[in-house]
Amino acid sequence: MTYFPTLVVIPLLAIAYLMLVYGLLLLLSKRASGSRRSEG
Repeated sequence: MTYFPTLVVIPLLAIAYLMLVYGLLLLLSKRASGSRRSEG
């Protein structure tokens, strides 16, 4: 029963990290496209 929390926390941390990186990439791509292309 002591290993159960780790089996749940590790995937949650991995998902949260991936979502964080994905969000940062989206923001960077939006800023880059916005600054380079004014027409869109």
